[in-house]
Amino acid sequence: MTITAGSVRVTHTLRPLRVAMAGRDVPDPCKDQVRPCGRSAPLCGADRPHNHEVARPRQAIPAFVREPDSYTRYERLMGRRRRSSVVQGVIVAVLLGAVAFVIAGIVPGSSGRLRHAAVGWIAVEVVIELGACVAYALLFHGVFSRGQYRVGFTRAAQIGVGELGAFVVVPTGAGGPALRIWALMRGGMPFATVMVRSVVHAVIFNLPYIGAAILLGLGVALGLGPGHAPLAVALAPLGVVAVAVAFAFGATGVARRQRDEPADRWHRIGRDVLVAIPVGMRELPASLRRPGLVLAALGYWAGDCGVLVVAFHAAHGSAPLGVIVLAYMLGQLGNTLPLPGGVGGVEPLMLGVLTASGVDSALAAAAIVLYRFVSLGIQAVAGAIAVVTLTNAGVDSGSPRASSETNDHTGGTP
Repeated sequence: MTITAGSVRVTHTLRPLRVAMAGRDVPDPCKDQVRPCGRSAPLCGADRPHNHEVARPRQAIPAFVREPDSYTRYERLMGRRRRSSVVQGVIVAVLLGAVAFVIAGIVPGSSGRLRHAAVGWIAVEVVIELGACVAYALLFHGVFSRGQYRVGFTRAAQIGVGELGAFVVVPTGAGGPALRIWALMRGGMPFATVMVRSVVHAVIFNLPYIGAAILLGLGVALGLGPGHAPLAVALAPLGVVAVAVAFAFGATGVARRQRDEPADRWHRIGRDVLVAIPVGMRELPASLRRPGLVLAALGYWAGDCGVLVVAFHAAHGSAPLGVIVLAYMLGQLGNTLPLPGGVGGVEPLMLGVLTASGVDSALAAAAIVLYRFVSLGIQAVAGAIAVVTLTNAGVDSGSPRASSETNDHTGGTP
């Protein structure tokens, strides 16, 4: 220490001790320094060797929540959601029971078909729905594990199947994207990367829906479709696709007009979401060159819709395949209602399409109830197990790895 007139100048540099100076999610200057090699290692003592082979980087803090207090609030929010999943699952079961009771009371003959439902066919439904969940896990892994950020298949399956369960128990399906963002960012994947890959995932996932909408619409318009589905009903899925495409183009235009850097954190998040749409569309052709992704998406849609087809056999009846697929597709619109699993919105839509297409109302009602019990039940139970194993094991996936891909979008929200 040097003392001069009117001032004190410290010439000794203090060195931190090897103590825990920060929490699990807060950078510690004693432990988190990064050497030029890119590996994290303690730099508190020159006598301690730096092993480049065994040193592992500490878990990256998501760019979306760089402020420690924001990250803590976000984790607490996810913890409350996980704790309430059991209650929400019970609510879904109660709603399904209420819907079954109402349908059985309103539609004559449906209660008898439900009482005498074929157990063997119900078991086939369960197997098919489990296969659909596996297909979704394969799609999730294929889309989100590539480039600089990769996810192991087990962890991807936990997140993907947990996402299906969150779609069921949270109204409007908002729990699915929330779980995906939390799990991937907790593993170190930047928010912008999660959003870009979510755009790619959404497009590939819905390709079978788009293809079926075009085929069914053209088939009914040309008089080639099975059953007696009204033309307006058959063209409705194409209308849904047109609205989605218009929204994507509109969001792309808004993103291109964003020139200034938003000052507010939530505005930056919104900016990144909008920017992810055109970036994801540019990355889409490379993903489509991997046929396994489209096959996985087709496997989920065919499996989940196949449960409805088998449900007709469980209810001791049958219906034209095209009509069942049309009812299934339009029934998905009920998931946008603020109800857990779309219960109370999906069933009337499906029943209306089936009866308008000439299917017996009692048979249609019984098949819908059997389909919903199996589909929602399997997804909710499998999703709950996936989330529990995911949170118990800790989320460490999505960490950066060396890759030959140089065009991967890895930016984060500032």
